Amino acid sequence: RARSDLQAGATDGKTLGEYLDHLRQNRGYTSVFIDTIIVPVLALALTADFDTVKSMPADIPLRWLSSGLFTMRRSDGGVYRPVGGVTQMSAILASPLKEVRTSTSITQVTKREDGKIELKDSNGGVDVYDHIVLATQANQALKLVGHLDPSYENLAKIKHTTTSVVIHTDSTVMGPEIDPRYSFHMLADRSQGQA
Repeated sequence: RARSDLQAGATDGKTLGEYLDHLRQNRGYTSVFIDTIIVPVLALALTADFDTVKSMPADIPLRWLSSGLFTMRRSDGGVYRPVGGVTQMSAILASPLKEVRTSTSITQVTKREDGKIELKDSNGGVDVYDHIVLATQANQALKLVGHLDPSYENLAKIKHTTTSVVIHTDSTVMGPEIDPRYSFHMLADRSQGQA
């Protein structure tokens, strides 16, 4: 329904909560299905609490859901997982890079008079670059570069929420030894409004 509702404009100006209410009232979706499946799964996928998920503009998660990621149809791109897991995927992504540092945090970003960017790291190292890309959350980026340009203060407008993720190898909940094993397990705590 998401794809056709997006095209028809049925989500325009609505929050996801309002759209889900529409599904409940007009399309026969049950509260049990919405509150125990749809909202917790989206909360897990979007790493947000239930209220944050419901307050999002409806078109954002619906465009993601209707992108074909979940259909398993080849025509939509299907669902892929890396062969060899995250370790091999990381090695492939890093292969064209000249240098990779791990266990090193950037502690200070300074713009020099010559326009170059100086980075200081947690090991005491200093490096100079023409350009940098910060691949981190907006609130963390703001701490590093907020002093460099007044426009970076816009990073403070991006809202964040905190959730918990547990990475485990408990074979009693991982399911049978098949390939692939279940990719995640979700515990929804409706009293806390989180998955």
